[in-house]
Amino acid sequence: MSQIYACHFNDPTNLGDQVCCPVDYFEPLRTACKLDWHSAPDEFTAAPLIVGGGGLLNPVLGENLAALLLRRKAPVVVWGVGTNVHHETRPYYPEFLNRAALVGLRDFGNPFAYVPCPSCMHPALDRAFPVRHEFVIYEHAHHPIGIAPSAPRMANNEPSERMEGVVEFLASGELVITNTYHGAFWSLLLGRRILIYRPYSNRFHFFKPRVVFCDGENWRAKAKEAAGAPGYLDECRRLNREFAEQVFRLLGFD
Repeated sequence: MSQIYACHFNDPTNLGDQVCCPVDYFEPLRTACKLDWHSAPDEFTAAPLIVGGGGLLNPVLGENLAALLLRRKAPVVVWGVGTNVHHETRPYYPEFLNRAALVGLRDFGNPFAYVPCPSCMHPALDRAFPVRHEFVIYEHAHHPIGIAPSAPRMANNEPSERMEGVVEFLASGELVITNTYHGAFWSLLLGRRILIYRPYSNRFHFFKPRVVFCDGENWRAKAKEAAGAPGYLDECRRLNREFAEQVFRLLGFD
């Protein structure tokens, strides 16, 4: 087997970006050379490539993804990627995705396979934590959540926090109010009820579990509509494992 490359959008200030690369969770793929696609070497065009996860499907980042696909000389796998266009509710699934050998997108109802974000495989999600707060707030560093009552609060770029700390924080709330994709996703995996505060991207509209949107005025009323998603962690992991088996066959690991 030739060298395998894995490209993802590796923002060191965004924990979700750091833990959503699928090759981190499946032993046959751990030897893949991980790259931020902005620095991918020319020789990767002749080697198998895994792209994902993350919200890579928007017209700006899509140009990078198109370049990877259109100049490929070996199979490309798109894994756990999702639509992500700000101030839009309709999904963005560019035609060039059809050039990939395998496509699994994290958006429920997409025209390819439904494969949730690979961060569901992270072992931190296996731990059980007690509920200690009525609600907690997990906000995007660039989009503060404007809810007045004091509550435990964390931003998604706090450098001292790693996955274990964020999972413990999210699990401490009976309800999680968030405006980050992964804050919502991980909270659902943990069995917590969630509210998504003022969704500013279409990425928030394609979770499989029903989610509830709110703002600074109506969140108390909307909290009554929020529900958990029993069994969601097991389902997401199963779908990733099944997709991984397809990847193994494609790349000759069977």
